[in-house]
Amino acid sequence: EGAFLVRDCSKNTTYEPLVLAVFYDKRVFNIQIRFSDETGKFTLGTGLRTNDLRLAGDHRLTIRFDSVTDIVKFHSIFPIVLVDGRKSSTAANQRRQCVLIAVDIRANADEPQHLRDV
Repeated sequence: EGAFLVRDCSKNTTYEPLVLAVFYDKRVFNIQIRFSDETGKFTLGTGLRTNDLRLAGDHRLTIRFDSVTDIVKFHSIFPIVLVDGRKSSTAANQRRQCVLIAVDIRANADEPQHLRDV
């Protein structure tokens, strides 16, 4: 739960250059990584149902990141909300949260670190 990878977006635009694919509950959730030319920052989600932090009441805070690495670091500590695009139930989507976990899937992962970096 929480294994992830960052891949190119099939739309291949500067506005949506990448996708964060997260494995959770035997499924893969694809979360768009958006880039704003105005702010020079990255955000997650479609912009319609964003991965904002919920504050008191109906207030939300959109988190903007300087880099994709910052997104991964943040969500390795704070859970990411995984929204099922096929199900509109807010209650079901609120339960799907996980932190990102880096998994080394290279064939030579058991080799010493200095040999893998070559």
